[in-house]
Amino acid sequence: MSTEVAAVEMQGVTKNFGDVLAVDGVDLQLRRGEVLAVLGENGAGKSTLMNLLYGLYRPSSGTIFRNGEPLELDGPLAAIEHGIAMVHQHFMLVNALNVLENVAIGQSRRRIGLGLKQIKKRLHELCERHGMPIDLDAPVSSLPVGVQQRVEIIKALYHGADVLILDEPTGVLTPQETQSLIRVVREMAASGTSVVFISHKLSEVMQVSDRIVIMRRGKLVGTTTPAETTVHKLAEMMVGRSVQVNRANDSDSDRIKLHRSPALNFYRVTAEEARGLPFGPVSCSVQPGEILGVAGVDGNGQSTLAELAVGLREITGGEIYVNGDRMAGKGPAEFLHARVSCVPEDRHRVGSVAGFELWESVAMKNHFGSPYNEFGFMRRDRLLSLTEGLIKQFDIRTTGATAQAQALSGGNLQKLIIARELQRTPRVLIAMHPTRGLDVGAVEFVQSSIRQARDSGAGVLLISAELEELFSLSDRIIVMYQGTISGELASREYDMNRVGLLMSGIQPEGEPDLSHRSMTS
Repeated sequence: MSTEVAAVEMQGVTKNFGDVLAVDGVDLQLRRGEVLAVLGENGAGKSTLMNLLYGLYRPSSGTIFRNGEPLELDGPLAAIEHGIAMVHQHFMLVNALNVLENVAIGQSRRRIGLGLKQIKKRLHELCERHGMPIDLDAPVSSLPVGVQQRVEIIKALYHGADVLILDEPTGVLTPQETQSLIRVVREMAASGTSVVFISHKLSEVMQVSDRIVIMRRGKLVGTTTPAETTVHKLAEMMVGRSVQVNRANDSDSDRIKLHRSPALNFYRVTAEEARGLPFGPVSCSVQPGEILGVAGVDGNGQSTLAELAVGLREITGGEIYVNGDRMAGKGPAEFLHARVSCVPEDRHRVGSVAGFELWESVAMKNHFGSPYNEFGFMRRDRLLSLTEGLIKQFDIRTTGATAQAQALSGGNLQKLIIARELQRTPRVLIAMHPTRGLDVGAVEFVQSSIRQARDSGAGVLLISAELEELFSLSDRIIVMYQGTISGELASREYDMNRVGLLMSGIQPEGEPDLSHRSMTS
C-alpha cells in the first residue's frame, strides 16, 4: 500500500437533510493523478458527496482532507482556491463573450490584476500541453458542444485546479467527441491532475477510470477496477440485483409489416424553431410495430420534430399524417384523440406538475372522456383506482395515488409518466430522451416498456442522445443535423463512427445526402 498522501480523503463523512440520510459514513480516497469513477443509482448519494467536496454543502459529520490537511469549505469559490473545480453537466459559460473573456471574468483572487495578454499566453500553454485546441477569440455561442466542454476544463485548469470533478461529461457529445474527452482526461491524469468521473455510461467508465467506487443508499458498497470487473457486474453492484440494459437489437424484419398507412408520416415538413432557426424539409415515417430512432447532438431539430409529432408546433410547409389522417393545422387535442402519446424530454417541467397529486397527473391525459369524465365532471374515484393500478403494475415507489409528484425520485416520476402514456394503448408513441439521468435499474424498466409498446403495435419515435440505447432499441435510425436528416441506417448497418460523423454534419464516403429528399422513408 502506497504511503503517498492522497489528493483528497474523506473520513466518516455524513450528510443529513432533516430526517433523510443522504451520505452515510463514507470513507474515500482520491489519489494524485488518478481517474476515479463514482457510480450509483439516482438518489444513491454520489451527487451529494461531490457537492460536499465542491463546497456546496457542509458535512453533518466527518472530515475532508486536502493533501493531508483538514479542509473546511464555505462555498465553491473556496474550493477553487484550494484547487478543486467542477465541470457541471450544463456548462457555466456566457454565450455572448468569447473564450478568453469567459476565463477572465472568473479570475480567482490570487490572479486578479493579470491582463488579457497574460491570460491568453497561459491558456495557449495549457491548450497545447493537454492537446485541446481552442480558438480563444471565438464567441462561445459559435462553438460546438464538445469544444465548449473543453473551455470549461481549460478554465478550471487555468484557475489552478488539480482536482477536477466531471459530472455526466459525455451526455451531449458525439462518439468522436467522447473519445476525445476520454483521451484528454487520461492525459490530465498522466500530468498529475486527479479526476472524479460521474457517469451513467458504464462502457465509458470502463475506458477512462483507474478505480471505480459504487454507492447505494448513501453508503460506499464496493470498490473495483476495470480489470477486475465487467459492465454487467457494475450494473448489478449499483442496483443490488441482476439487470439487463442495452441488450442486442432484436429487430425482426418479419415483425415489421408493410402497412397501407404508416403510424406516423412526415412529408417534406418545414417549420420554424423556437430560436428562429429553420427546420426541414424533413421526410420520414414510422410503421406500426417499429421503433425509429433519432440521433443527433441536442439542438439540431429533434425537439422540433417531437413537438410537430404531437401538435405543439405548427408546420410552415409539407404534411403530417397519423395512421393515414392528415394532421396539418391540428392541435394537441386532435393528436391525443388520434392516440398519439408522448414521453417529454423534461419530466419535471413538461411531463408533470410538481404540486399535483399522482392521480391528478394521470388525469392530465384522461380527463376529457369516458370512463373518467361523466357529464363534464372528472370521476376522482375511477382516476384514483386507475392510478393505484398503475403504481402496482409499474412498480412506482410511492406512498400512494394521493402523494405529490414532486415527492417522487426521477426514475419513479418517469415510470409514472410512461404508465400514463402507455395505458392509453397508443398507436404512436413519441419518447424523448426517456432514460436521461436515470440509473441503470430504471433504464432497464423504461427500455422494456418501450419494447412492449412496439410489440403491441405502436409506431415508436425514439429520440435519444445515447447511441447505445438507440442501437439496442431501434429498427432504423435517422440522424439529424441543423434541422434536416443527414443520414439513415438500417439495424444491420449500425456503426458508431458513421453515426458520429453524420451527427457532426460530415457525410461519410458513399453516404447519400438526405437533407433535401422528397420521398418518405
